[in-house]
Order: sequence, then C-alpha cells, then structure tokens
Amino acid sequence: MKCTGCHSEEGFRTKEIHRLGRNYYICRKCGKANRPIIWEETNPTGWAKKALAIATEVRGKFLQSLTGYKFRILIWGPSEQNMSKADIYQKRQQIRDTLREKDQDAFFSEEIPSILDALGNPLPINVAELFQTEAFDLVINLADSSGSLIEAEKFTEGLLLRCLIWLRRGSRGFQSGVATQLANIGQPPIYFDDDDIKSCIITLASEDWVHAMRTQEVNWDILEERINQYRLRRKRWIQ
Repeated sequence: MKCTGCHSEEGFRTKEIHRLGRNYYICRKCGKANRPIIWEETNPTGWAKKALAIATEVRGKFLQSLTGYKFRILIWGPSEQNMSKADIYQKRQQIRDTLREKDQDAFFSEEIPSILDALGNPLPINVAELFQTEAFDLVINLADSSGSLIEAEKFTEGLLLRCLIWLRRGSRGFQSGVATQLANIGQPPIYFDDDDIKSCIITLASEDWVHAMRTQEVNWDILEERINQYRLRRKRWIQ
C-alpha cells in the first residue's frame, strides 16, 4: 500500500472510526490519512472471471442509481472570524469543497442569506438555523467553538441520524456536558485531536459518511419499491 500523499510504503498506523465502522490508515512518514485499498484479482479465470463480471455489472447499476441522490448538507463549525480556530475553519472549507466536487450541495450557515419574517426583519439566529436544518438533508458539525457547541446541544436530538458531530478529544466543562448529552440520546460524537486535523481524516470520514447516507437512501427506496410490488401482487390475489 502506498500513501496517497507522499507515496511512501514505510508503514501505517490504523485509526478506527467506530461511528462509521471504518478503518483509516495514517502514513507514518507524512501523517496523511488513507482509505483502505480493496485488492482485486488482476487476471481471473473460470468462475472467478464470471463472478467479477457480475460484480462489475452490479456496481455499474449501483453507481447509476446513486447519481440521482443529491443531498443538501450544512457544515457547522468555527467561523472565518474566529482566528484561534483557523485550522478548524479551513477543515470546514475542505469538507464543503470536497462534497461540492462530488456534486453535493454543501453550504455554511453563514452562506445562506438571512431569513426574513412577515415584517421583513431577520429571524433570530437559533430560529433561522432551525428552519435551515429543515431545508437541508444532512448536517456536519465541527463543534469546536461556542456557537457550534450550542448548535450541537440544541439541534442534534431533532436531527438524530442526519447529523455527524466532531468534538475535540479531552474536552471539559460545557463541551464535556454536550458530549454526555449526545451519548445519552444515542448520538455520541466522533472525537478528534490535532493529529487528525493534519491528517485530513476528518474530511475523509465526513465524505464517507455522506456517501454512506446516500447509499442507505438507495437501499431504502429499493426496499420500499419491493414492498409496494408485494402489496400489489397480494391485493390482486385477494381480489
């Protein structure tokens, strides 16, 4: 396995993200995170060749289906003005831009124009953000500032599986309370540290989570279609 950053083969350490059920491999030389590589047989013969042809066909159909699942995604976290959290803001940018490159509609809350009430006055921030979450499919929260921690505290229970929260490891005080609250509702955060910021694992894992949610949406729609087909057949049989 070669590192996608420095192309080194000197070795990797494993980093597991339990929430996603995935392992990532951190290059010991440059510190960059890498996804696992799935090795395929290069020149299969006999039944292995036929099996590979079937797998290729199925993957093609899946990828074709996936193109129809485009999500709106909010990226919460420290703002550009928060100079003490400049590295986290840059990570927000990286996640947003990576998702946009994959044809997903990713935005910061601050990029959405103010929502006005019936008199033309801007809604309070907490109310506006609540309505934003209704208009978006998913939320990724790099909860490393007072604002993003409050968002995690107030909105996660309503969002549940639609929200992915990153929280700095070793957090205390209010941050620790938020972590406990999230665990109590079954949505524990993914913890990160400075090494994770540098390795880009936060971006990789966030992108993988969005992709997993898109895949799950395809799965649900296929199951729903099969259930409806069964109901139709059963109705005809009863008649």
